[in-house]
Parts: sequence; structure tokens; C-alpha cells
Amino acid sequence: MSGRKVVMRYTRALYELAEEKGMLDAIETDFFNMKEILNKVPKVRSYCLRSHHDHIMEMKFVNKAFIPYVSDLTGRMLKAAVRNGRLAAFPYLPQAFKELQDKKAGITEIVIESTREVDENLLKTIETRMEKIIGGTIRICNAIVPKLLGGIRILWNNRMIDLSIAGRLRKMKRLIKAR
Repeated sequence: MSGRKVVMRYTRALYELAEEKGMLDAIETDFFNMKEILNKVPKVRSYCLRSHHDHIMEMKFVNKAFIPYVSDLTGRMLKAAVRNGRLAAFPYLPQAFKELQDKKAGITEIVIESTREVDENLLKTIETRMEKIIGGTIRICNAIVPKLLGGIRILWNNRMIDLSIAGRLRKMKRLIKAR
């Protein structure tokens, strides 16, 4: 099973249990706290992503780095993940939770990748067009990706519209090789 599927599986299970117990607000706070820890303490993130073979040490690490800052429900899910050798999933759990919340609320996040901040007028134009394509509520954010060279990429729900110079160069290269 791919890493993304594993992350979504743990997140979905916790989300559904929290929803059933009326604890979604607490779980949202837990994932906010996890995100803060992972962003502000780079050693925690790197430890999670490294390969380990000692589940006892991993459990001690989780008990120290995360358990004091999350509810019992989230703590039990984190411990289960460690017992199953899924510590590397931890840095991706907060984003997966946010995506699940958005999906339940009918919100689609659209990421506009560009080499620099996108003009407000262009963002509004993209937002209007994407609302017509997708329907429902959308949220747009701009991510700076220097390797694009220029242009933009529009990403949502594992889909992409590639209007970047790098994308055009790749397409041109494929066309030349095909001949």
C-alpha cells in the first residue's frame, strides 16, 4: 500500500471515530499541535522520516514528542501507527486531516504553482473558471516553485493543468523523440 493511502487510512479512521464521539474539534487541535511540532522542531520531522528498526525507541520518542500535546484518542492512533511501523506517516497526517475536513465540507483546494507570487487578478480569473469546472466551494493558494522556469501549474484533486515553461519543454522533448 502506498504511503499516501496509509496516511489517509489512519486519518480517516481517526476522523470517523472522532466524529462519532463528537471530538472533531479536539482532533483538529491535535493535528494543529502536531503540525507546529513538526514545523518548529526539524529534528522531530527528520526522526520520523528516518528508517528505524527499534519500535521501543520509536514509542519512547512518540511518547515524548507528541503524546503530551494531543488528546487520548489521537495518542492511541499515533501509538497504533508506531506499532505498525508507520512513524514515517506522522509528518503527513496534519495535511491529510485538513484535506479530509475540506472534502467533508465540500471545499476543493486549488494550488497555483508559479515561480513568483501570482497577480491578484489572475487568481480571481482562475478561481472563477475553476468554480465553473469543479462546482462547489474552492480555496486557492499560491506555491512558489522556481523549477517551473515560468508560467503556472494548477493542481487539485490529483489533477493538473500544466501551463509552465518546464511543462512545455517536456512536451516538446517528447514530441521530438516520437518522430
